[in-house]
Amino acid sequence: MEGTFTFETVGGNKLIVSDSQASPAKNKLEIKVTYDQNEEPLISQIEYAFPAGTKGKDFAELKNLRQIEFKIDDWTVVDVSKEEFMELKSQKKEKRSGNAGWYACRFEEEEEFIYALTPGEAWSMKDQQIMDLMMENVVTTAAEGASVIRCTVGILAEDPQEYGLEIKKERDHTVKVQDFYPESGCALSGEQVRLNWFAQNAQKLFLFSGGVKKEIDPSKSSEVVTVLNTAEYTLEAVNGEKKDSRKTLIQVLPLCLRQFWADYEEEKIKWDVCCGKHIKINDISTSFSSGSANLSDYTPGLPVVLTAEGKNTSVESAVYYGTEDERIDIVHFQKTITFYKGFQILDVLWKLYELKSKNTAKSIRIVYQDRERNELYDIKGGENLGTEGSWQQILTGTEATRAGENILVTMYVERYDDGAHKGYQITI
Repeated sequence: MEGTFTFETVGGNKLIVSDSQASPAKNKLEIKVTYDQNEEPLISQIEYAFPAGTKGKDFAELKNLRQIEFKIDDWTVVDVSKEEFMELKSQKKEKRSGNAGWYACRFEEEEEFIYALTPGEAWSMKDQQIMDLMMENVVTTAAEGASVIRCTVGILAEDPQEYGLEIKKERDHTVKVQDFYPESGCALSGEQVRLNWFAQNAQKLFLFSGGVKKEIDPSKSSEVVTVLNTAEYTLEAVNGEKKDSRKTLIQVLPLCLRQFWADYEEEKIKWDVCCGKHIKINDISTSFSSGSANLSDYTPGLPVVLTAEGKNTSVESAVYYGTEDERIDIVHFQKTITFYKGFQILDVLWKLYELKSKNTAKSIRIVYQDRERNELYDIKGGENLGTEGSWQQILTGTEATRAGENILVTMYVERYDDGAHKGYQITI
């Protein structure tokens, strides 16, 4: 039988691996084999020979070579012992119809690592055959290098034919900062915030802020910084001549109550405090600047009070937790007092269902009372109050430690007059 095999690598013949961290991914090396004659050869054995590595030129690590997976087209190769493999080779090979299984044995021979495959019976090759070699991402401890893997195809009654496949390992200088973010985007002055990042294939890391450059251990993925003022931070990753960087911002802000309300649909009290510490809800401390708690933990018909401290300021906010009957009308009613040195700011926020149906409020009136001065102030009133709104007032001279007690806000709700419902008032 005359003819030769043609070997072709599908997708290139370079095995490019990172010289930093080992990736869990595997490299797939596909070899397409064709025969240039009409008469198809009977394959008796396929053998791959890898350089097993030497002290001078280490290419392959045996522990990785032993993890090689092999497929012939869609057939998975079954690994057997060397004794079982030699027994299969010694058996008489006869061509029969149907798919034949493939068996493989791995063994060392001098400085080579051999991966030999044999069909369970003599096998007639198809017009072309794809052999898939699955190798671990890191197959060598060398930073760079090349190796020729010898592929030998045995044919019954013919001399075997060989193909030399060069696999190269090149030092990978690709570097990328894939993520860079602070645990909190805002902080109190003097507060510590942890910066987190994920840098791929970085040999060196540098952190820049305010003109100061600090080198970071490339094995680290976070760093704690002390924030004095609003500042931009830049993380730069370096590999050889290549660089990549990413920026993030931490703001020093005054204390801010972003959210505090009763969610009746989810039956939760929810809060979100920016740049605050010593956060308490009904005098019970919480370590979470944002979070939620079950409404069932609180008493209907009474306010739920949040307090928090910031730099030169503090806040006290009361959210009314309505009774089952009141929740028909009231979505949200809140009083917030922010304390600064020498003055306070009162914020009142309300939201009701639309004043249309018989089961909702017809009109509301909101007033606040300064008990320290024994004065009553009408904020809003009448049917034109609207279903939602807010009102702010700067207060002076109010004792900060007693302001929450001294400033009372009342919502008067007039129910739709159908003779069956009465109005009510809520004070927080």
